[in-house]
Amino acid sequence: MDRENYLPSRGSSLSIGTCNGNEDATILLTKVKTFHSMMSDQTAERGSESSDEVVRRGVILSVGGGVTALDWCPSPNQQNQFLAVSCARNLCTLHSVYVPECQKNCLQIWRITGMEKNASETDVVYGSSLSTPLSAAMSFCIASELDGASALAWCPDGWISKSEGNMGRMGLLAAVHESGDICVYSVPHEEDTNSRAQSNTQSETPNCIRLKFQSMSTSAKKPTCISWSKDPSRRFLAAGYSDGHVACWKVEDNIEGPNSAIFLGRITPDHIVSIDFDPFCPYVFATASLNTNFLKLWDMRIGPTYLSTCAVAGHMWPNQIMWSKPDWIMYSTAEG
Repeated sequence: MDRENYLPSRGSSLSIGTCNGNEDATILLTKVKTFHSMMSDQTAERGSESSDEVVRRGVILSVGGGVTALDWCPSPNQQNQFLAVSCARNLCTLHSVYVPECQKNCLQIWRITGMEKNASETDVVYGSSLSTPLSAAMSFCIASELDGASALAWCPDGWISKSEGNMGRMGLLAAVHESGDICVYSVPHEEDTNSRAQSNTQSETPNCIRLKFQSMSTSAKKPTCISWSKDPSRRFLAAGYSDGHVACWKVEDNIEGPNSAIFLGRITPDHIVSIDFDPFCPYVFATASLNTNFLKLWDMRIGPTYLSTCAVAGHMWPNQIMWSKPDWIMYSTAEG
């Protein structure tokens, strides 16, 4: 496999401007090569009445193109966290929502080191006394013949630790590809990919691997959003489509071959912009769609008939929803 056919163009570096957070600070321009990263340390005041400045640590990734999707892997690893990123092949490509596109591309897996979960809240926010320096390195790429992804979502319980006779896996990654396909990948642990980034070194040409995937098939038009159920005993994946359809699948550990939807219905004539499962009932999910000021709740056990609706304040429809508690659904709109 010729990796260059799948990786983003690396003809130029990305110029990034950083400052320390003060109004009179000088902006420093730094060139960062594709697949490299740079630290972003800033000084900020803790409160309006305090003059103490602390360092706010961050890291900037140069992925090579306009970012279309990203999601954190729910890893129990205290030392290393992993981020999946999808981007265009260059900085000039326009992202199309309704028109399927198909070309070679890849999904990038980055390793972020120095984000311990057991650090205090102050350390997590300000990075003032973490024991491990914050850093990022390209781990590996997943080659795709279906272009990049407009949405990515890791399964909450997809991580399997390595044991004797069991290779384990980093997780189950669902991707809404620009081609209109929804695929679920069983992503291996980093050490099983022959990655060149395991020593925290910046790689000029990252390792690019092929993975088997399960294709989620429907007769609906282009998918726009996806969500996993939170119950590990009932692992469902739901997707919203540009023509108002919603589909749900049951995903097993063996992800080879196509998977037929267990729920499929056109619940609205409008574009579905966001979907999320009830964190306590794996059969119930909420949707938000264009041109409507209501969130709708659904139960896949009773078919495409909504349970209830929730009015959205303001004049704009919601563009993102997140179900956090049994009776709490957070949403954002274009009005802010």
